[in-house]
Amino acid sequence: MRLLPLVAAATAAFLVVACSSPTPPRGVTVVNNFDAKRYLGTWYEIARFDHRFERGLEKVTATYSLRDDGGLNVI
Repeated sequence: MRLLPLVAAATAAFLVVACSSPTPPRGVTVVNNFDAKRYLGTWYEIARFDHRFERGLEKVTATYSLRDDGGLNVI
């Protein structure tokens, strides 16, 4: 039974490393002149694809704010 925690820890470590890449995926072009400030504020959803975890939701919004490191928070 000592093997299970070891395998779980190794799998978790592998997934963390595999999912954290400093470069964009193949085939994705990075936008050079992206102005994050243009996206700040509240955005209102006017259409969406039907997903079971979103069924019944109304008046959906996303609020974008600037992080200290220049990235965006989305709530």
